[in-house]
Amino acid sequence: MSPRICKSSLAIFSRTNLSQDLGTYLTQVSKVTGDGTQYFLRNNITYEYNNNPSNLFPSVWNNIVEAEFELPPADATDEPGRLTLMASGGDPDEVIAQRTAEFRQDPDHGPKIEPLIVADREATCLDLRGEWKGPAFRQDDPKPDYRMLLVIIPFTESSTFYAKLTGPRETLALYEREFR
Repeated sequence: MSPRICKSSLAIFSRTNLSQDLGTYLTQVSKVTGDGTQYFLRNNITYEYNNNPSNLFPSVWNNIVEAEFELPPADATDEPGRLTLMASGGDPDEVIAQRTAEFRQDPDHGPKIEPLIVADREATCLDLRGEWKGPAFRQDDPKPDYRMLLVIIPFTESSTFYAKLTGPRETLALYEREFR
């Protein structure tokens, strides 16, 4: 492609230079108790600015506050469970699809979705069982006989609260009643 054609295509956007700033700010406090239980409180902020005229807003800030608790395993050979609490945006149906994709489901235990009422709000509980591959952004070695319980509580169209319990099935069996 000649430089002349490239300049013409940029003129359509009325900008000759694309300018972009990206940033991620992560703040975390963690503690390990005497019995080995770990607690985390994180604030993750991402920032993006660019001058592309197709952007409705030139800058976008996303703020995710997350608390995570490591739960002691059912026995010494198991990995601990994890309880994650966070408020975030996103379409709950997309979150269900993303979390379901993290599992190779057991044939006799497909994804189970049930409605709940949490503090007078309609909510959804997703129950997944099988081999857990981890989230798409951080693939882990597959972990057999895992389970995830995810409660989704929408507040507004752009704000949702998530409570997620993940770990070996035996470990989650110890905490499921309290979680629900």
